[in-house]
Amino acid sequence: MEQAARLDPRSGQERADFWVLGADGRYAPVAPASDGVHRSTVLPGFWLRAGWFVGDTLPDPQLTLAEIAGFAPDVLASLQRLKAEGPGSR
Repeated sequence: MEQAARLDPRSGQERADFWVLGADGRYAPVAPASDGVHRSTVLPGFWLRAGWFVGDTLPDPQLTLAEIAGFAPDVLASLQRLKAEGPGSR
């Protein structure tokens, strides 16, 4: 099943829209789940949090990829701590 997304983080234009191709050959809009996550129907295990694309600042790409990849919570916390400490803090 094919799907499409429009992700626009530009100031004043923030949006994250998702569509899935139906059996009739037309794309129908799909809302993210109640937790704000859109799960891909094309790439098993891949998901996006719609809130990442709206707001004043975009999420850190490396931390976001680590979260999507399913890194353990303690590893994510360590990565976030390292990012907050900045380069040369060790």
